[in-house]
Amino acid sequence: MTDKIAIIGSDYNGAMSNAVKFANCGARVALYLGDSEIQDCDVAAVTTNSKHINARLAYRKTRDAIRKFSGWRVYLQEDSNLQGNLPSDIQAVIDELNPRKILICLSSPEKKRHIEGGIVHIGGVPVNQSFLANDHLTPVKEAHIPTLIYKNTGITSSVIGFDIIDNGPDAVYKRIMEISDKIIVLDALEDHHFINIAGAIQRGGDKCFTCMTNSLASEMPFTHGYSREKQKAIEPLENSRPVLAVIGSYEPNVGIQLNRANTKTGMPIINLETTDLLSLRKRSNEIAICSEKVNTILKTGDNCAVTTIGSKFIPQLRYKMAYLLADIAERAISDCNAGALLTSGSDTAYALCNTLQLKRIDILGSIRTGTSTIISRLHLDNGEQLYIGSRGGAVGGPDEILEALQILRPAQDI
Repeated sequence: MTDKIAIIGSDYNGAMSNAVKFANCGARVALYLGDSEIQDCDVAAVTTNSKHINARLAYRKTRDAIRKFSGWRVYLQEDSNLQGNLPSDIQAVIDELNPRKILICLSSPEKKRHIEGGIVHIGGVPVNQSFLANDHLTPVKEAHIPTLIYKNTGITSSVIGFDIIDNGPDAVYKRIMEISDKIIVLDALEDHHFINIAGAIQRGGDKCFTCMTNSLASEMPFTHGYSREKQKAIEPLENSRPVLAVIGSYEPNVGIQLNRANTKTGMPIINLETTDLLSLRKRSNEIAICSEKVNTILKTGDNCAVTTIGSKFIPQLRYKMAYLLADIAERAISDCNAGALLTSGSDTAYALCNTLQLKRIDILGSIRTGTSTIISRLHLDNGEQLYIGSRGGAVGGPDEILEALQILRPAQDI
């Protein structure tokens, strides 16, 4: 019998992208929202949605989430570029669980992010020297994880480097238990690093609490009895109704993917211009016009995309835009025109869940077993079910959106 697994994510996409690794191996996986009762699953994911809030509130949300899972094996998902509240989340783990060791491995080489010497790098550059140093909402000013944790909690931590991790799980576990510090940061870049770290975590059992992101999460099912040979990507769904793509991410990569889907399939793209939404009066009018355009296209049976990606980023509208896009999606669903949704951007996906008042999302799998778009099933209040593809902005190559559409609506000739 495998362990009951709980994954607590700092944002919606983070929780989903870690939990889906188990779904790809055959586990029953669900994301629970709000105060929903956790039931009938092998792996439960929750999100604190605390990536961009203050540290005190993030601490409380993380500690409350941990309390939901007494007797479960709990993992914490943290952002691989250090945007968020890692120190306060670690403090919540110590205060609630007080594990013997807390292991932190936030490398995601598939996103060009890795840890070396305890320092988070993006594209080979320390994150505090990258574009994220001047991010509008959560600038990253410290790249060295032990320093970040000490500055915010007063707790010291150690780093295990490649010289140990290259030597296999036994060597890694031995070094973990030799170190006197409770908190240990693990360097990782290559596939075998994650395999060795996962093996060490397996040896440590409940003594080793783990904070992870996608790459290490990919190895964790196999430490809990799931078969590597049975791992597979999701198959195309049985859906012939149109897909509404709701693209709230500002990542340049998403614009390339969206334009590629438009070029190859002719999928119409409706751009919601942010500068037209600063006025409350104009905002209501623009949303009504946009919704009418979307529903007119969906009624023809064609897929459609609504996005802010071609408009100016206005920081004070960041969260408002997510809910405006969610409102458009809700209208398309209520008019029974959309057969599936495809979202991009964690804020947008979370806003959609709140707008639809979702309590549980069944995570079915991803379109590839590596980092890719996640396919889930929503349970709506009216008893209907709806498929959704969820993705982060940095995910995949130029055909990522196209491939997701082919899974969500295989009957469409695209």
